[in-house]
Parts: sequence; structure tokens; C-alpha cells
Amino acid sequence: MKRILTVLILILMALSFACAEDSVLFINVGKADAILITSGGRHYLVDTGSQDSFPQLWAGLKSQGVETLSGVFLTHSHKDHVGGLEQLAKHMPIDMGYCAQIGETNKKGALKTQKEFSDAGLPVTLLSAGEVLKLSENDIITVLAPFEYFPDDDNDNSLVLLLTLGGVRYLLTGDMQYRQEATLLAKGFDLSAQVLKVGNHGNRDATSDVFARAVSPDIAVISTDRLVDFDSAHERVLAALQPARVFLTEDSGIGILVQKEGEELTAQALFPPKTDRGSFSMDIDIDNQLVTITGQGDLSGCILFSIRGGEAFIFPEGVSLKNGESITLSSKVDATFHWDEKNPIHKTKDDLLMLYHQDGTALTTQYNR
Repeated sequence: MKRILTVLILILMALSFACAEDSVLFINVGKADAILITSGGRHYLVDTGSQDSFPQLWAGLKSQGVETLSGVFLTHSHKDHVGGLEQLAKHMPIDMGYCAQIGETNKKGALKTQKEFSDAGLPVTLLSAGEVLKLSENDIITVLAPFEYFPDDDNDNSLVLLLTLGGVRYLLTGDMQYRQEATLLAKGFDLSAQVLKVGNHGNRDATSDVFARAVSPDIAVISTDRLVDFDSAHERVLAALQPARVFLTEDSGIGILVQKEGEELTAQALFPPKTDRGSFSMDIDIDNQLVTITGQGDLSGCILFSIRGGEAFIFPEGVSLKNGESITLSSKVDATFHWDEKNPIHKTKDDLLMLYHQDGTALTTQYNR
């Protein structure tokens, strides 16, 4: 009976999060960026959050029923935009990676965003301003920038995308700041859009008054956590965006979902449904890289996550514990599950293991000390 109830709860969760055929979910990944585009049944991701926000990224994708990604775009090389790619590529099929052909390079001269894709074993397409990508029959992405290279700050080399989805224009700006805004304005482009992803987390070094007027959005979304970035969602930026409706991802559990309902463009904060997530505890044997989880509840889709290294283990469907039962995971010795990472638990530095529900809610934690 409990198993039937669990299945029903999972079905209700899926229905409660069911998204429209055309929608954009600005996922709450803290002070980082991750934007899910759904177009004609296909899914595309713009940026992958930070390394330590992978559980929240995964929860956002699963809330919309994503099983595979047709494409992932990296706007620039900063870790709060590319950090989740490694684990994402390990756990979900990705058809293609996209990044700008202009951007910061490493000491060997390799484009950092391109290397992120190659390190993850993914094919990559380099994009130039003016290119148009067809997502589905009626939906396209137009590459607006970058036009020129700014060597001192990769924020101003951001891949800027104009998404036309279901007849709605979304301007996705990465971490674009004043200089790149000025470049776009000087080109005389039509920057008007109903929805603006506010550049650089709403910090005061982006979204000039002139740029905000050029876009004149109905809805503006700022991806941030002001407890981490005190200067984000800055009052000057909020004033410049008026009279737009401004949404902060930190005010949601899963993220901010924007979609058309009939002829109306709507934005709503998504939260995990209220459900019994069980009760669990963890023990760690560092030498054997062994984790023991004890408790009761459904572990299907739950994520065991190492904060230090960013390694994730995602439990398969059908894994559950009755009160007092235990399961084990290890990368080194025999266990119920093999964790396919070299040393997911750090041996010499402080590490924190966290068990997350599939909706991104933390269930239990354990230090390696």
C-alpha cells in the first residue's frame, strides 16, 4: 500500500510540474545561471549553474520531465555558469554543446568554454553574432553577441541570445555588463523583448538605463541569491527595469516558469510539492570510500552529493528503505551500489556529503570528520 501511495505521489508531482510545450524555466541555482528552454517537445539549457548547485539544477530539469537535452549553451567561462556541466553530462544525454567563438582562453590558448565541453566528452558548435538556430518549426535563437573580445572580464564576452518562442521574445544576456550593452546599442539592433534575463545577476555594473529602455520588458528575471551576492538585484537596476514585473529566482523553490497561457504571458514561482520525503541518516567510512544510508522512505531519484568535489550519485527508480533498513555506496569496496568516481569523499580536506530529494530538498548531511 505504501508503495502504491509513493507511486501516486510521484505521478502527482510530475503533473503539478507539467510545463507547456513552449516555456522557459529560470532555475533557482542560487547565485548562478541555468535556464531551461522547452520548444516543441525538445529541451535546451542555457548555462549549467555552479558545481555545488548541481542538485538544484537536476531538480529543475526533472520538474519539467527532462530526460535528454538537445543542446546546452555556455554563455561564458565563469564557474557559476559552467560548473554543473561535468556532472550533467555524466547523468543526462546531451546532443550538442554551443558557445561563442570569442571568449577567454587558457594558458595554452584554448577557448575555456569549448574546453568545458570537450572535457565533458561533448561535441561543440562555435557560434558567431548573426547566426540563427532553429529549435523547432516556429522557434529560433538568434545570436546577438559577442562582437569583440574584452580581455579583462569574460562577463563582457557573454553569448547573448534572442530567443523567439511561441511568438514571445526573450533576451538572454549571460553576465553582459555596460561595455557589451553599449556595443549592442551602437549596432542599432532591435533589442525589445517581452522577457529579459537580467545581466550579471542584477548587479549595478550592468543593465544601464539606456539598455533597459531599449528592451522595455514586461517581465524581468534576476538569477541570484542575495545572501551570497549582496550587490545583486541592486536597487538602481530594479529602478531601471520599471514598470516591468521583476522576479528573483531566490524567491522560488524550483525556479521561475514563464509561458503563454492562451494569449496571456505568465510568470510563476515553482515550489516542490508538499510530500513525505522520509527520514534518513548517513555514516561515512573514508578509507573505504563507503557511505551507509539508514532510514525509511523512497530514494528513487535522490541525489547523494559531495560538496568538496561536486560528485553526484543519483539513485535509480525503485530504491526505498523500510524503517531501520540500510544501503551502502562505495567507489572502492563491495556495496549495494557502486559510486563511479575515484574518491568522491575527500580524504584530507573537509568534505560534506548531502542527500537531496529529487525535488532539490536536503534530506540529511554528514561531514567526513
